[in-house]
Amino acid sequence: MSLVIAFATGLLGLLAGMVLTLLGVVALAGLGVGEALGWATHPMASSSLGLRAIVQFSLLASGLVAGLGLLKMVKRSLAEADERTARFRGLLGMAVDWYWEMDREFRFTHVAEERPGASGLDLNCRLGKTPWELDGMGLSDDELDAHRADLESHRPFHGMVARRVGVDGSARWVSISGEPRFDAQGNFRGYWGVGRDVTGEVAAEQTVQATETRYRELFRRSPSPLVLHRWGRVVDANPAAMAMFGYAQRSSMIGQDLFSHYEPGDDETARQQAARLEGMAPGAMQPMAEYRLRTLSRRRRLVQATSVRVETASGPATLTFFTDQTEQSRAQDALRRSEGLLSHLVATSPDVITLTEAESGRYAMVNKAFENLTGWTSSEVLGRTAEDIGIWHNAADRTAVREAIKRDGIASNVPISFRRKDGTAISMLVSVAPFEMDGQNYLVLYARDVSESERTRLVHGAILENASIGIALTRDQQFVLANPRVEAMFGWERGALIGQTTLPCWPSVEDWQAVGRDLGPRLASGEQVEAERT
Repeated sequence: MSLVIAFATGLLGLLAGMVLTLLGVVALAGLGVGEALGWATHPMASSSLGLRAIVQFSLLASGLVAGLGLLKMVKRSLAEADERTARFRGLLGMAVDWYWEMDREFRFTHVAEERPGASGLDLNCRLGKTPWELDGMGLSDDELDAHRADLESHRPFHGMVARRVGVDGSARWVSISGEPRFDAQGNFRGYWGVGRDVTGEVAAEQTVQATETRYRELFRRSPSPLVLHRWGRVVDANPAAMAMFGYAQRSSMIGQDLFSHYEPGDDETARQQAARLEGMAPGAMQPMAEYRLRTLSRRRRLVQATSVRVETASGPATLTFFTDQTEQSRAQDALRRSEGLLSHLVATSPDVITLTEAESGRYAMVNKAFENLTGWTSSEVLGRTAEDIGIWHNAADRTAVREAIKRDGIASNVPISFRRKDGTAISMLVSVAPFEMDGQNYLVLYARDVSESERTRLVHGAILENASIGIALTRDQQFVLANPRVEAMFGWERGALIGQTTLPCWPSVEDWQAVGRDLGPRLASGEQVEAERT
């Protein structure tokens, strides 16, 4: 009886155990009363009634206690089982979005979604149908045929991706996996499996692919030379880098030691910096540095390079950006040579050269010839204007130069007079032109001392003016110079003979032509000719 009570309590609960115990107590009490009234069933029954009653009640109590212990064990086991089930369902819910089952005919028999609409298909429409009977399964005909072949061959499948349209009309990507089920005898019972929404993952992958495509396009089209390398070994290079290093084909450059193109000394520095960068995380950069390179054809180049650590599909690598400074360096060298040569020419020129600010008129530079000719030193005139030092002897000359610049953009060979520091005048032949430097407008003036030439010209003019004989110069049978005596001899007014042909000075055309025939060849040969004509 105690075993019955124990099992009843453990399996059916405390209430069932207590009821059986109570029934046992009632039965024992009835038997005890019967024996006490003389309904003895055993010769020795009356002598042991008390003892047997105690034993029986003890057995009933122990059965109830054992049942309580068994009930506690059962409850604890059920609680642990529930906890494991809940944990499994929780983990399953985190890993997948729905669970499904198929029968041996590949018809869906059960579908449970963790989130409503996660599978992208209506649950009720799916039950009782095979995948190839469903609309919107999200597989192409070829993919569906391959899936059906897997099912009919009872092969497991994992990560089958389908594109579906969600309830809201948006595109959804799902991943489906399944395993075949067999009973204890090995008979095929159908399939069960799980599915999850991988729309975010697919979108991220597409974004990465699009980014990679854009990166590859930018890498290829970049006008700046770009080289991707690991420990100096070239992994990739764009066309600009291939052209700079002298490679005709990309495959020829890949695998080459990048630093073998660096000049001795620079190669070791570059290797050390690259080694430090190899141990850094993606995004780490090196500052810009200048290197000397040699191309495949041994041509020398001067470049500036900076490197950054990047993440690629094959793992971290170093991307180096190059800026070719060769032509710029050559241009700067040429500019320095030109500036040195120009400075030397300005300093040693026998002509006056000055540089003034176009707007203010202040002197920015004067050469040594200016100091020697005018008596002003550069320290005395720099920062001052021509009016401050009174260098223009005649203000009208300066006005004429300004008008020529305004009209023609330049003033060429304008005769003027400068005033020295001591107040004496000096004749100059001046050319002035504007130019811009560093955003500032300047006027550069070239002036030549023509004082001696001017004196010579005046002397010659005085001789011609006062000569007692006629003196004339002709070119191409036209008068270009004639003194007053010649003009008076031929009856021309003062200055009217200049520009006229020599024909009016002869009695007839025949005489004029005869003189040309007789004297022209001799004069052309440089011979001095004396002739008399009437």
